[in-house]
Amino acid sequence: LGWDAYRSSDWHFPIGMVDTLAYPYYTSIIFTDSIPILAVFFKILSPILPSDFQYFGFWGIGCFILQGILTARIIKKYTPSSIIVVIVSCLFTLTPVMIWRMYAHTALAGQWILLLSLEIVFNKEKYIENPSALYIVSALIGLLSPSIHMYFVLMNGIILLGACILNVLCSDYYKHGIIAIIIYLASTVTIIALLGGFSSNMAPYAGGLGKYSFNLNGLFNPQGWSDIFKDLPLYGNGQYEGFAYLGAGNIILSFVSLSFLCGDPNNQFYCKENRKTIFILLTVVLTSIIIALSNVITLNDQRLITIPLPLLIYGLWSIFRVSGRIIWIAIYMIMLCN
Repeated sequence: LGWDAYRSSDWHFPIGMVDTLAYPYYTSIIFTDSIPILAVFFKILSPILPSDFQYFGFWGIGCFILQGILTARIIKKYTPSSIIVVIVSCLFTLTPVMIWRMYAHTALAGQWILLLSLEIVFNKEKYIENPSALYIVSALIGLLSPSIHMYFVLMNGIILLGACILNVLCSDYYKHGIIAIIIYLASTVTIIALLGGFSSNMAPYAGGLGKYSFNLNGLFNPQGWSDIFKDLPLYGNGQYEGFAYLGAGNIILSFVSLSFLCGDPNNQFYCKENRKTIFILLTVVLTSIIIALSNVITLNDQRLITIPLPLLIYGLWSIFRVSGRIIWIAIYMIMLCN
């Protein structure tokens, strides 16, 4: 419906404005979950397209392909085996959080963009040696994030901030990481403005913070996605947004990886040599978990604690009130570390 309304709307500036959804108000295509980058492109082609045309099928297959390709770009650094790279890439295309979104909230299936950001962290040497590539990728992520879904702006911002700090810690040229963050923010703000994100009658303060959050059982709660693990209770009726099931294979592999890490002196030496990277990885994971939990901490169907927040912090946090989605950062980082 968002795409159809945008297609039938007159062109305006900013170019993402829609005049057919809430007359006499204008609405930005950003807030209709219609994948703005594709909506704008196909609106240009609208005169030659069939009247019932939609692009969500193209988007879906593209997400699966990019999920595999970007996983391969990361994994090939750590193994010379093409077979292993292909197998791991295929497994990433079966990630439950991505497939669930593909058929329930299609724009949010574009989680491949998180892998594009994570490559900067996991392949840091490549970007430390080639700052131009770092700048280009940062700009690309900044352009794409709001063009797909606004929640990716926050998620990629967290990852790139971690990458920036890692660049400062591991490079004599600390300014490169800082410049990359500035480029990301500038490109993000530019695209949001161009698509009308600052021009719509949208309130920054929204209710629901704490309702659509991540439950502490999230990584092990299949919510109907497992024949091995039983479903665990949730608090309230909104925590499906914090769906974060790793899958039985990843859960088992996590324990196996930890046992090898603790039992092999070579791995302990590797960890010591890469302690700065590991510190940043843990910091990014913990940050994503804290934001995903919101200020209402829950376990199963019990509320453990509600943390009172100043109005300013509550308002800023409420911009991304569906905080449970931020856990995707931790999921992909755990999978890659396994």
